[in-house]
Amino acid sequence: MGWLFPVLFVYHLVAFLILLISYFRTRGLSVCSFGREPLISILIPARDEEDNLPPLLESLLSQDYTRMEILIYDDESTDGTWEVIEGFSRRDSRIRGFRGEGKPEGWVGKNYALYWLSLRAEGDILVFVDADVRFRDRSLLRRIVCNMGPDRVITGFLRYRGGGTFVLTVLSYLYFQIPFPVRGGVNGQLWAITRDDYRRLEPHWVFRGEVLEDVKIGYWLSRRGMEVDFRRLSLYADVVMYRSLCETIRGLTKNAWRPFLHLTPLAAILYWIFYLMPFGAVLFDGRYAVLVALIMVGKFLVDRLLLATLRDTLLAPVGIFFFGYVMLRSWIFALAGKTTWKGRPLRE
Repeated sequence: MGWLFPVLFVYHLVAFLILLISYFRTRGLSVCSFGREPLISILIPARDEEDNLPPLLESLLSQDYTRMEILIYDDESTDGTWEVIEGFSRRDSRIRGFRGEGKPEGWVGKNYALYWLSLRAEGDILVFVDADVRFRDRSLLRRIVCNMGPDRVITGFLRYRGGGTFVLTVLSYLYFQIPFPVRGGVNGQLWAITRDDYRRLEPHWVFRGEVLEDVKIGYWLSRRGMEVDFRRLSLYADVVMYRSLCETIRGLTKNAWRPFLHLTPLAAILYWIFYLMPFGAVLFDGRYAVLVALIMVGKFLVDRLLLATLRDTLLAPVGIFFFGYVMLRSWIFALAGKTTWKGRPLRE
């Protein structure tokens, strides 16, 4: 198999160069001064988010931008989510909660919640935010306004907090190796668009049954002339996706197979050959040290963009292994019809 090293070397060299360009192109959001503040509508889907909502809402109320409305859709929560929403609504009139009564046939719960809220939003700019996000920078909403415009979507990776971050940062590392002409997707955790553009295109309605709706939406918007402006949002906001490695594995299981469908086993094997095998092969062939260096330096650069820890970088081989495992686990669960999220089955 003397041909394998040259193939892997060319692949990783090209991938590293793409990543390097991405590293220097990914920038933060500038801040500016302006006259009349446009109204911002912040749309939050919430299903069993009793623990996540308070820190998110506190961080939003701490923003230095006051002209906003915060709309929250309680998607049949079984915990104290509605009580949290009611408490914050009494505290600040800009916060309004709505109790859902089930999703229509053919809809994913989150997609329906956001579409439903969008029909009631009055803001000039719509900001879609997951309940596990925390606004760390008080000027983030102001920055979004300063950088927003027609035919543009603002999105980006946030700083990961919680458990399993050494796995989650691998996903970002892989994303930054995708060439620009085919790169797409928005980060469903936090993205913004003008209300006029959203109403004209209604992406959540178009992809109402998609679990990976943010990826599909980003590609679809790009094909319709929208600029998906991917920024370094890790400078301004955190996301606590999962509390532990086990929770991370369970959470990623719901959709890790979807980009590859029933080619997932082959994709997982190729992924391990390209990204994990060099770490073992270097023990027998010194040439593979070059590949290990390209992977580790690339991961280090992406982790700097994400404000990740050095631990996440050093655990790159472990994270690479676990994501391959999650791909296979996700595929097996989908075949068995066992894929669920927050108590709901995800139909294939």
